[in-house]
Amino acid sequence: MENWSSALYADLQSNRNITSVAVIDKNGNEYYAALNDSALIYYRASNDQSNKVRIYSQNLLTESVTSFDTIISNKAINLDSYTQQLSMPPDSVVWYKIQPLPGISKMLGLAASIKTINKTSGNEIIITMYISVKNIYSFMETIAHHVNSEIFLFTLEHEVFDIETEPNSLGEPVLSDYLVKWDSIKNPVYQKAILKWDEIGNKDSVQFQSFKLAKQKYWGGYRPVHQRTGNLWAALIVSEDDFLTVLKGRLGILFFIPILILLVSAVILVLVIRGNIKLGKGKKLGIEDVLKLIETGENEHVEFKSTIRTNLYTNNPGKEIELAWLKSVVGFCNSNGGTILIGVNDEGEIVGLEPDKFPNDDKCMLHVQSLLRDHVGMEFTEYINYRLFKFDGKKFLAVHCTSSPKPVFLSSNNKEQFYVRSGPASIELPISKALKYIEDRNKK
Repeated sequence: MENWSSALYADLQSNRNITSVAVIDKNGNEYYAALNDSALIYYRASNDQSNKVRIYSQNLLTESVTSFDTIISNKAINLDSYTQQLSMPPDSVVWYKIQPLPGISKMLGLAASIKTINKTSGNEIIITMYISVKNIYSFMETIAHHVNSEIFLFTLEHEVFDIETEPNSLGEPVLSDYLVKWDSIKNPVYQKAILKWDEIGNKDSVQFQSFKLAKQKYWGGYRPVHQRTGNLWAALIVSEDDFLTVLKGRLGILFFIPILILLVSAVILVLVIRGNIKLGKGKKLGIEDVLKLIETGENEHVEFKSTIRTNLYTNNPGKEIELAWLKSVVGFCNSNGGTILIGVNDEGEIVGLEPDKFPNDDKCMLHVQSLLRDHVGMEFTEYINYRLFKFDGKKFLAVHCTSSPKPVFLSSNNKEQFYVRSGPASIELPISKALKYIEDRNKK
């Protein structure tokens, strides 16, 4: 998995209400990732007239990755959530009405996007997060699980969403494929509820209506899912016998919807603040490159480490092991760059990362990302590119560093240390020498 998809995967994992994420850079390059119950789906598409992309699918259980080429008519760059965001002011979250989701899922959903600056590269990007209608349903059902109630989504045109419907269109999904007219709905409670909603004058906020059906009295609560996307409404229908229980306990279904929306908006802003979307800037090493580095051996620009976190003498994780290669990252960034190969012993033998006992590659990459963020700083990840390789059945990590124009420090135990390369080692400079080194380097 590439660095950018690892970052998006982490954010999708942390909020499963989000269906997918797309990031588009200033050159129109599109980075897209979607997470379902069994796989991470991702692709990268260049800004050209072709809709042909290579889709990657990583099985979350077996960790195997498959890929295939396909045509995507609804790339994120062609949707309103991108084209309209171009003219919006920076750093404002904007919601869009129901639209087809990017990729190959053939789903419909809401979209929220923001135009901002990627803190790792300094370039303008547009981030869009998508919530499928199915995910909105699932969210409502989890809240209303213990309430004897009916929930559904409908439009201003009195059409109810049927999320189990298979789309009729062969191309991108069409809204009409998923909608059922109110008078064709088999559930009479839904029919009556929509007719009562139609009597509401003010349709800008939460509303309640009561109605009778077959001698049973019901209460209906209605609200727009989001004010900006007023064409989609949520309804909660409950019998009068249960209404008091709902009021006391779980009427929150109608009020949790905007919380869901706010939550997604917050995730977008967190992405911006963290600046953790690394879109592949800098040199990318291939397997041939790293094998040549291993053959060359350790020197001023190459260093070997056996593990990421495990002390091979105690067979336990040790912070000193992590800091040992992190100081080399700092040393390379403060000098002329270089590469750390982890999973390779001092003799240049690929020994693999099995002693680190990561359950899968994603956990490994997220751990590396976390270490770089905490001990080096996300603002410097523009100069750090890391990637897992597999050779002869053994996995190892290559961390390639380029020279940073700003001084880089290793932060640990509430102190900062300044390292530079000296031959095949990274050495710490005391403050006085560090200041002189930085001053001399800035003059070059």
